[in-house]
Amino acid sequence: MKQVEALEILEMVGADTYGLVTTSMAAESGVPRSWVSRLARNGHLERLRQGVYALPSATLDKYTDVRGAWLSLTEASHALPGDKIVASGPTAAFLHGVGNLIPTVHEFTTTSGRLTRQHDIVLTQSSLRDGDVQELHGVAVTTPARTVRDLVRAGIDGDHLGDVVRDFLGQGVGRRVMSAGLENGAPLFDAANGRELLQRFAPRG
Repeated sequence: MKQVEALEILEMVGADTYGLVTTSMAAESGVPRSWVSRLARNGHLERLRQGVYALPSATLDKYTDVRGAWLSLTEASHALPGDKIVASGPTAAFLHGVGNLIPTVHEFTTTSGRLTRQHDIVLTQSSLRDGDVQELHGVAVTTPARTVRDLVRAGIDGDHLGDVVRDFLGQGVGRRVMSAGLENGAPLFDAANGRELLQRFAPRG
């Protein structure tokens, strides 16, 4: 295999992942790990983290680190059958562009209870329904309602939570959706239900 040929294959593989590829993705397309390492040594690929590389055509933006972290967890060599891995909590808020939380680590929810040794990734086990997940910026992420529910469960304070809720509303997310996300957290803020708590954070009229 020639270097140019290997790069062409990887560019096709990474077309749907913002120009990022993993060693497993490369191997499945016929480019062995040794060739990936060689391309990186020669400056044709940029190593983002273990097993994850950026192609020359990669879209490098403020979401690249999260994409790389998510792809590293979905590596075929580490994936478990039926497992879902979804950005959640402050990381989900960051991807949605809501609130002013500053994630210090990449937080993901996994349905399998798997572990990771990556120091900048935190995994939380929880069930995930199909309606709890969407794709955003090339990453599987919790929906607005589930994001709010997870932030409430994590103990986020009212000021930060209110910012998140108001920003979601500003993006066009419905009040009913936000009320549902706040429902379980209502007692923590001495509210009767999610609708009352939403009215407190974002008064209507």
